[in-house]
Amino acid sequence: MAPRDPERPTEPARPDGLAVPTGPTEATQPALLSDLTERLRRVVEELAPDRLSGDDAKRVVAQFSTLERLAQAGRLLAARRVDATQSWAGGAHRSAAHWLAAETGDSVGSAAGLLRAAQDLVAGSATDRALRRGDLSLPQVREVTGAVAADPGSEQALLQGVGGSSLQALREQCRRVRAAATDQRAAYARIHRSRCLRRWTDPDGTFRLDGRLTPDVGARIWARIEDEARAVRSDARRAGTHPPDRACAADALTRLVLGDAVSAPRASIIVRVDAAAYQRGSVRPGERCEVDGAGPVPVDVVRQLAAQASLSAAVADGSDVTAVSHLGRTINARLRTALVARDPVCVVPGCGNRRYLEIDHVVPLALGGRTELRNLARLCSFHHRQKTFEGFTLAGGPGDWHWLPPPLDLPRTDPGDETGGDHAERARRILRRAAGNRQPRPSRIRRPPP
Repeated sequence: MAPRDPERPTEPARPDGLAVPTGPTEATQPALLSDLTERLRRVVEELAPDRLSGDDAKRVVAQFSTLERLAQAGRLLAARRVDATQSWAGGAHRSAAHWLAAETGDSVGSAAGLLRAAQDLVAGSATDRALRRGDLSLPQVREVTGAVAADPGSEQALLQGVGGSSLQALREQCRRVRAAATDQRAAYARIHRSRCLRRWTDPDGTFRLDGRLTPDVGARIWARIEDEARAVRSDARRAGTHPPDRACAADALTRLVLGDAVSAPRASIIVRVDAAAYQRGSVRPGERCEVDGAGPVPVDVVRQLAAQASLSAAVADGSDVTAVSHLGRTINARLRTALVARDPVCVVPGCGNRRYLEIDHVVPLALGGRTELRNLARLCSFHHRQKTFEGFTLAGGPGDWHWLPPPLDLPRTDPGDETGGDHAERARRILRRAAGNRQPRPSRIRRPPP
């Protein structure tokens, strides 16, 4: 490459954030990409996965995942330039999103989301650098750029959480950032004004429904559907069938609307609100006031719902739930409410599963562990089984959980062995590995009945 002439004036930066071509390198980039594409095509054509070991196959998947993220980054940056120059116009496409959808084979909505993310991306920012390194996928970029556009100060915290969290957890974190940076009362009123319920029929005759509701109303309706869905599932199992959850939910909705419901109307929703926000009456950055599984709501809405028996309010301070309001319930129900509010998803880092969560004693009862909030966590059935029978360890605490694999010399326990084996010794060995993260409180060991 020829050295740059120091006398040559620097060209102004483009408003779209792309680098201004300053030499022949930029002119040769399309040819370089074509060469790389052909080489990669030959690699894929000659790939023989059946000849790879399991570990080699995992490395290949990781390498292709990095290549995919890099390709997506390049596409986003180039698509932004196409949009800025309107070079898509003059053909059969009505917008840049329609052109991009035709190029990628994706939906117009997805293409429009990519272009919005490209517009929100600030050149030279930490997000821009992470994107160019191949550290971010397109869904992650869309979430982060949207949140950073609302609150630029949240960028570093969001990027730090990308690597160790699921996409769902990142979405919820970004949703909280956007909620704290906007007028929640105005946003709630806007959702309420746009409420709707639509129906249509698919070509095969399927009846379809689609609706828009505020988070609190939607959560109350869905909680009632889930109550009835449990009754539907029990009826189906007694009949020897096992319909999927979505089918049970559809049957539950049908029963409720047509007056054939058999479950008692005991649906309860959980709201998590930071103590300072609840006292102040508004949410600031870093705080939350949201319906579990639904989304942010104004503090005023929580106060209005506080008198309803269907509401369980968990007042939190950071990662710890400090108070629970659970009308008409026992102390055990209060503890469950606090736990659900604190652990809305499986606490194993990177899992993010919301369904079929089970309550686990971090320190087993056999070792003096108590049934109290700081010794409880919610795990999905898969990770609960790993912890109970396969020697995995949950260490740390709320907001800083760690999932440790079993020692190599630790035998696994057969869940079908009713004798229980030397379970207490297994548990002691597991807990010794987590020493320093959590110490069990001394207490009398409870032994199972013979």
